[in-house]
Order: sequence, then structure tokens, then C-alpha cells
Amino acid sequence: MRRCYCSLFLLLGCACTHSASEETTASGAEPPATTRVAVDTAAAPVATVRQFLRWYALRVDDLNQLPLVPAAYSEDSTDVYTVDYKAVDTYLATLRSSGYVSAAYTAARRAEYQQWADTLRLHPQYDGPPAGFDYDPVIFSQDSEELTELLRVTPLLQYQTADSARVVLPQPSYAQTPRTGLAFGLSRHGRRWLIDMIWPVFAD
Repeated sequence: MRRCYCSLFLLLGCACTHSASEETTASGAEPPATTRVAVDTAAAPVATVRQFLRWYALRVDDLNQLPLVPAAYSEDSTDVYTVDYKAVDTYLATLRSSGYVSAAYTAARRAEYQQWADTLRLHPQYDGPPAGFDYDPVIFSQDSEELTELLRVTPLLQYQTADSARVVLPQPSYAQTPRTGLAFGLSRHGRRWLIDMIWPVFAD
């Protein structure tokens, strides 16, 4: 049987208003609650990234079993590779059901699958890993064990505004790769932060 690694490529935004009497204590200092809100808000995008990766780690094996390119699993070497959009939509719906990624993320991912499908039509393939499907599109690696190592790394908040944030997950030092980490672009949706983009970061 021909096999391929078909990779099946974070919360709290809170705005609080207080009356003048609530803004200061008897001594004129801000109450501790104000400080706690600021800390929690800053931590939210980081928590979203961490929780998403934990969620993904529990499901990555099942997701990788989805036949995005059915012919890649066929014993018939005359079967041309094509993308199964029913499997793609099942995969993307599973990612969206996590509650950690946005519609923009899944839409961009589906557009990527369309590009890969177009490539397979223009350049028919019958064997080996399908073009575009030879790495995990969430962690951008061919090594599935790398996800376990990434879960041990602490995500870092690179910047945050009222409605957007960027979190970087430094690359574990063991990895033999020019990549220095993964970056996550997030946006605030009401009381939640959702991932819009994930991309690899390389040294300058």
C-alpha cells in the first residue's frame, strides 16, 4: 500500500468601566481588580495558542487518517491523485469545532487545498507524497513527534492591541531546522481570541 503523510494542515477580551469612586481606593490607588483584568487580558492570546495545541495533539492522529487524497492510499499505481473536498471539509470543520480557530483561518486553509488540487491537475501525480501534503500544516513539520516537544515550550506574546495579537512559539533547541519558531496571528471576537493564521518563523 502506498502511504503518505497527508497532514491534515487562542480568550478573554474584557473592557471594564468604573465610576470615579470605583477607580480609586481611600488612599487613591487603583484597586487590585483592575490589575488582575489587565494581566488576564494580556495572557488570553497565549492561553488560546497553548490550549489549541493541546487540543490538536489529542486529535492529530485521527485527522491524519482522513483521506484528503484517496489515491495516495491506493495499491493501484494508475490512480491519479485528486483532492477529496468532502474529506477536506470534514477536516476543516473539526478544526473549527475546537473553538480556537476563526472562520478566516479555515477559509485560508481551504484556499490552500484548492491551490494544491490545481497543482495536481496541472501536474498529474500517481505515487509518493502528494504535493502540498507532505508536512503538517499546523506545526509546519514532517516530524509528528515535534508536536510533543512544542507542547513543552512556553508561547510568548509578541504584541497585542485591542483587537489583534501575535504569539510566537520558540522552536525547541533540538530541532535541526533553520526555523526559529511558529507565529500565531489572532483576533478578538467578543470575549474570545481566535487564531487567524499560523506561519513558520525563520532567522533573519
